[in-house]
Amino acid sequence: MRAQDYAFIGQLSFKKQQEKRLWLDFHALVKLAHPPDYLFVCAHDTYIPYKVEEWNVEPHRPSASLQLEGIAHMEQLPGRKLFIKRSDIPAAPAQGEDRWLGYEVHDAEGVFLGILEEIIRRPGQSLLSIDHRGGSLWVPLHPKLLTEVDHRRHHLRLALPPGYLAAMASS
Repeated sequence: MRAQDYAFIGQLSFKKQQEKRLWLDFHALVKLAHPPDYLFVCAHDTYIPYKVEEWNVEPHRPSASLQLEGIAHMEQLPGRKLFIKRSDIPAAPAQGEDRWLGYEVHDAEGVFLGILEEIIRRPGQSLLSIDHRGGSLWVPLHPKLLTEVDHRRHHLRLALPPGYLAAMASS
């Protein structure tokens, strides 16, 4: 599967460990009606599946118990980004720009830039935070830069100024 087949749903934090099970809290960006069978952590451009043993959704604090058979480095999981298969995301009735979370972001030529993981709202200027090559790429949310929103394909298209990606990579 490709990076486009996964959707960022939150950041992991350690909760507690019991035998070969690890309870992880995460800030969910996507509300799931039913728990997925697997959650994925990206390591070196590979999405590693972890079987969901239990799923607990408390207000503002979802958590999951993951099966960790054969996992040697449990302490490295907290702080990692958590993903699910895009096919596990229900059609959500999100409103406005929030419904774009998890959308693929492409440049004007159609080159995949990453997945929209957050919309940062600041006085005077909102920013799109895109998971780009393992880091965050911030792009101002402006009608001259955002040229297309395709809800059917879950795609955004950006017309970035020449040199923008190179400038952001060096900062």
